[in-house]
Amino acid sequence: MELAEDKETRNRLIEQNRGLVFYIASQYGHSVDESDELAGAGMLGLIKAADTFRPEKKLKFATYAVPCIRNEILMLLRRNKKHKRDISMNSIVGADEDGNELHLSDILGTEPGVVARRSEEEADREMLLSAINSLPERERILIVLLYGLDRQGCDGRTQMEVGRRLGISGSYVSRIRKHALQHLRREYMRLAE
Repeated sequence: MELAEDKETRNRLIEQNRGLVFYIASQYGHSVDESDELAGAGMLGLIKAADTFRPEKKLKFATYAVPCIRNEILMLLRRNKKHKRDISMNSIVGADEDGNELHLSDILGTEPGVVARRSEEEADREMLLSAINSLPERERILIVLLYGLDRQGCDGRTQMEVGRRLGISGSYVSRIRKHALQHLRREYMRLAE
């Protein structure tokens, strides 16, 4: 009988907190498909939270569940990011003077030095990504959001938007940003040597 009650409580916790998963997933997703995928990962985090939650710890379930949900979403984002580095001839590499998309296949060998310049830019980009990945998780997320690194061809978000997304004040975003940029400069210079 005790096991059935625990299972019933677990299922009730999951059902009552599904909205929390969708709310957190919407903070990280930019399209409906992406948000749905993130919500699936978040539901896994919610289930793990329900399985490991101990009411005797005097902690609200939602407070306990939020980090579990975020961790699963962030793990999915990290896995997906590894796959985004794959390059194909149809990869968008920029835009021409008229704003039309340029694909890798459009520019390879079209004029002297283009491939060499692109290779240098790609090496710089890889060093920057490596430096960004060396940041602590919160700083990394903040830099990615501030500078629009999660959205190709888009501007970054304001400090206030990032603060709302991360649940911190705009002034705290500014302090974290300053510290993160100092770390990035040092790491980038180290990698460039």
